[in-house]
Amino acid sequence: MRTRKMVIGTVIALTVVTGCSSDDENGFEVELLAGGGDQSDGSGPDAALPFAITRLTSDGDGTLWGVAGTDVIVQVGEDGAVRSAQLQLAAGAVQEIAAGPDGRVYVLPDRSGQEGGDAVVYEYSDGELMPAAGVPAPTPEAPGPVTPDGAPAAEAELGYVGDIAVDSEGRLLFTEQADPAGADAGFLLRRVESDGTLATVAGRPNPDHDRSLTDDETSAAFFPDGTAAADLTLFSESAIAAGPGEQVVVQTTQSVFTIDGGIATTVLGSAAGGSAPPVTEDGPFNGTADALSIDYQPSFPQLTLAVNDDGGILASTGALTGWDEDAYGWRVEDGSEHAQAVADAAADDDQTAHPTLYLSADGQASVAAAFGGPAAWADDDTIAVAATGEDDQIIVLIDVPD
Repeated sequence: MRTRKMVIGTVIALTVVTGCSSDDENGFEVELLAGGGDQSDGSGPDAALPFAITRLTSDGDGTLWGVAGTDVIVQVGEDGAVRSAQLQLAAGAVQEIAAGPDGRVYVLPDRSGQEGGDAVVYEYSDGELMPAAGVPAPTPEAPGPVTPDGAPAAEAELGYVGDIAVDSEGRLLFTEQADPAGADAGFLLRRVESDGTLATVAGRPNPDHDRSLTDDETSAAFFPDGTAAADLTLFSESAIAAGPGEQVVVQTTQSVFTIDGGIATTVLGSAAGGSAPPVTEDGPFNGTADALSIDYQPSFPQLTLAVNDDGGILASTGALTGWDEDAYGWRVEDGSEHAQAVADAAADDDQTAHPTLYLSADGQASVAAAFGGPAAWADDDTIAVAATGEDDQIIVLIDVPD
C-alpha cells in the first residue's frame, strides 16, 4: 500500500533560558511546557507553536501530540522540545489524533478526507502516513457497517468514522456510522483486536432513525445504569477515550459515561438539569460537586476527553460564567513575558475559551481550567492545556492537587 510523505521539522536542542513571568502575583500558578518563543521547532520558552492547537493527546509516557490548524502534527516532549510535521493528505483535514502506550500514533481525517483517501484511519510513523484501518465504503450514504466483526480491519469497508482512541493494550478504538446519513444516524464503537480483526464494543443502529434528532440526544445521553453496551445509541457528536483496563469513556452533548465489562454507567451530567459546574473565588480544584448533579453542556466540537490510569477524567465543558481572572487566570512560571501575555490574552478571549472539568475517580467534579483549549493528561498527576492569545500559542502544565 502507498504511504504519504511528511515534512519533519528539525528538533532544536533544549536551551537553558532564564524565564520571567508577570509581576502580578494574582492567578493560578502553572508551568510553561512550550510556546511563546520565536523558533518554529524550538524547546520550551524558545518554541513557537504553529497555529492554534485544536486537538491534544498524550501517549501516557510524557509525550504530547497535537493538531495545529488543519494538517500540522505537533509533537512536544516532556522536556518541551517541539517537532512539527505538515501532513500530505489526499483530501480534507485532520479531525483527530490518538497516541497509544506502545508509541503508535493514529490520525483520523475528516469526512471528505476519509472518502477521498486511501484509508479511513492512518498510522503516523517515521515521518510517514500509512493506512491503518478501513477503506472508504463504496456508497458512503448507505447503511453500515459494511464489514462485520472478525474481518481484517486493514481491508474493512467502513462507514464514516467520528472519533478514535487507543486503549491500554495499544488497540485502536473508533466510532463508525451504522445508519444511512442523517442527524440521528447511529454509530458503533469498534475495536481493532491484537490479531488485526474487527470487534464491536458498543452501540447499534438507531432503532428510531428518521433523520431528525428530536429527543434522541437526551435518551442517548441518559439511560438506566447497568444498560448493556450493545443497547446504547451513539451519535456523530460522541467522543471516546480509553480508561484503565478495557474501560472506554464516552462523551455526549449532555453527559459522560463509562463502558466496562459490557455495561454502561453515567458518571457526569444530570438528566434533571442540575447545577452549573462549580466556580469558586478560590480558583481551580477548590470547589467540587457531585458530578451527577451538574447540568453538563459541553461546547461543540468537544475538544477534550481524556482518562488517566487512576480513572480521573478530563472533559471540556461550555463557557463558564462568574469566574474571577485573579483566581483562575494563569501565572506562567519559567516562561517569557510574551508567554504571560499569551496567557493573559487567552483569559480575556471568550471566543477561544474551552474550559476543562476534572472528574475524580470518586465522582467529584471541579474546574481545572476556566479557559484555554484542548487538554490532556501529561501524566497521572499533571494536565497539559493549550491556549491561544496574542496571535500565538502556549502549552502549560497544571498539577492536580492530592
